[in-house]
Amino acid sequence: MIYKSDLSFFRINHKKKITEALKKLSLINPPILFVVNNKNNFVGTVTDGDIRRHILLNNDLSVNLEKLVNKKPLICNYRDLKKKIYYEKILNQNNLKGIPVLKSKKI
Repeated sequence: MIYKSDLSFFRINHKKKITEALKKLSLINPPILFVVNNKNNFVGTVTDGDIRRHILLNNDLSVNLEKLVNKKPLICNYRDLKKKIYYEKILNQNNLKGIPVLKSKKI
């Protein structure tokens, strides 16, 4: 398991297949991927749980991540970083794996 603060490890293109996301998720902690489009703009998040639910319902590993991305995750605006304690509390209360911090649609 790799613990990284470098966000490039957590970033994945929305056109990638589920199998590529699973490989990345097995190497990072927390197991959450920030899905971006071709312009590197934030699209949403994908977790190991999202993929498991998709497999159980559809039994299809060949689809792109754009089919199962959570497009409305809880996000933190870059200007709101002063509320760090608030976001840490939300993480713990809701058992979330991470909250993306966005600045101009970028992670």
